[in-house]
Amino acid sequence: MKIEPVNIFFSEDDEAFITTEIKKCLQRGQLSNGDHVEAFENEFATYTHSRYAIAMSCGTATIENTMRLLKVANKEVIVAANAFFSTALGPLLAGAKVCLADINPTTFAPSVEDLENAITENSVGVILVHMGGIVTPELPQIRRWCDEHNLWLFEDCAHAHGSLHEHQHAGTFGLAGGFSFFATKVITSGKEVCSLPMMKMLRQRRDSIGISGSRING
Repeated sequence: MKIEPVNIFFSEDDEAFITTEIKKCLQRGQLSNGDHVEAFENEFATYTHSRYAIAMSCGTATIENTMRLLKVANKEVIVAANAFFSTALGPLLAGAKVCLADINPTTFAPSVEDLENAITENSVGVILVHMGGIVTPELPQIRRWCDEHNLWLFEDCAHAHGSLHEHQHAGTFGLAGGFSFFATKVITSGKEVCSLPMMKMLRQRRDSIGISGSRING
């Protein structure tokens, strides 16, 4: 059986709006960052009820740079066993060891019991994946379990735009959450974004990386 790829639909109004805004970028000569990225960040932060939203180059970069800020090198990060490779690649690139946690087949996410089986004395955090946009109903218990074990919680929300648990948006339960806007995702923009309830430092890191490590504003 052959499954055809999704053909993304743009209405005539969408096409007119997009081409008009691209023309504005070309006329100003600013092809990256600028007003459009700032507006995107602000609107997404408002949409998810987050304190910050930071646009990044890709989802893997979002996870990797968050892991580097959390100083995970030579430590262990628990990752759901059904995650896409890039979810585990983020902590690996930051120097961590990845420990896979089994999942509950009814929620597509690790249960507290699964996390208990994966934790070690070197564990520092958990990356939870909302597979297919499904937020496990055990998320509040997982958050409490992480707090009790002094672990941070990062949510991989690549599929979870608009996903809620008890009226709270995915990506806002833990320390941070990464959303993907790749062409095949629920919403596409050509950028990735990390919705960060607690971490303003990633914006400073993103801006510095963008100019090859130079300090911002001198």
